[in-house]
Amino acid sequence: MTVALWAAFGALAVVHIALLPLDRPRLAGTTKAFLIPFLLAAIVAGGARPGGASSLVFAGLLCGWAGDVLLLREGKRWFLAGLGAFLLGHVAYIAWFVSQGARATVLPVVAALALLTPPLLLIRRHAGAVRVPAALYAGLLYALVVTATWAWQDGWRMGAYATVGATLFLVSDAILALQEFTDWIGRARVPVMATYIPAQVLIALTLLEVSP
Repeated sequence: MTVALWAAFGALAVVHIALLPLDRPRLAGTTKAFLIPFLLAAIVAGGARPGGASSLVFAGLLCGWAGDVLLLREGKRWFLAGLGAFLLGHVAYIAWFVSQGARATVLPVVAALALLTPPLLLIRRHAGAVRVPAALYAGLLYALVVTATWAWQDGWRMGAYATVGATLFLVSDAILALQEFTDWIGRARVPVMATYIPAQVLIALTLLEVSP
């Protein structure tokens, strides 16, 4: 059952990404809306259960699912609602990483700041009315990468998954910021989703080997 669910999730992800350049918004939206439910089913089949700190990951995934669905709609109101859902999801993930150990060191802070500075400058220049919530969201992405890396350095066995997943989240949202707030690139849905999907998968996989 577990293998079948992971295979179904993988097939759904491939189909979704393949649909993006074909300008089939209804089909692409439908496949996107089912990505997180299939991922949740796969990790539950693999033995993950909500309870204690691990509930934070389930909460983060559900917030991501809400964000996926909300961002299928056009307009600033829906964009802000989707941003809010992902923001709450990142808070849940940060709390999860902290619960697994987070010993502060300087290098992750410097590296994450270097990654985050260009998107922050873009937000300041181009985001207009959504500048403040977008900057808050970017700050949480920064904290996501830093806390994941701290937990990894503190000996968390799944910290590498968390760190790579958090970094992919940052990359995905940086591409999305370029798409939404500048005219530097056109529709970048494929690279956005090709980084977002593995980001969620890697963070979800941290549930399958929880440190004591």
